[in-house]
Amino acid sequence: MALYNGKNTYKGKPLFRAAIMDSGTMVPSDPVDCPKLEVVFNTVVTNAGCGGATDKLACLRSLDYTTYLNAANSVPGIFGYNSVALSYLPRPDGTVLTKSPDVLVANGQYAKVPMIVGDQEDEGTLFSLSQSNISTTDQVVQYFQTIFFNDATTAQIQAL
Repeated sequence: MALYNGKNTYKGKPLFRAAIMDSGTMVPSDPVDCPKLEVVFNTVVTNAGCGGATDKLACLRSLDYTTYLNAANSVPGIFGYNSVALSYLPRPDGTVLTKSPDVLVANGQYAKVPMIVGDQEDEGTLFSLSQSNISTTDQVVQYFQTIFFNDATTAQIQAL
């Protein structure tokens, strides 16, 4: 919906006329070259045993499936404390996804077609199962500022 700023045509014809999304919508995401993603990459490389390799990508590509899978799954995921700051999301690269999806939508840069958006009953609960130690507003603000909205001020998060 947001790729190429919502341009969904090929040779002057629309690629699709409608869309269905399930299990959520867009999630704000940091660009591919942000420091947080360097940590994700280094974690995968280290857990894959490629930390000492001169060409880390070549090392990762040479791994057997199980070793690579285990390394790729060694980063924070949906059931961890950092669940809302998922490691693997569509990331702005400046070309295909030019900005974070939430920014593109706010700017009207998305495919303007009819959409059905849905989720499962109580699906959001999954994101809170590993944060049982967060029980005050100040703790929520600190969590979001540290884990998810790294560039936001305390006032901006409190306004949410």
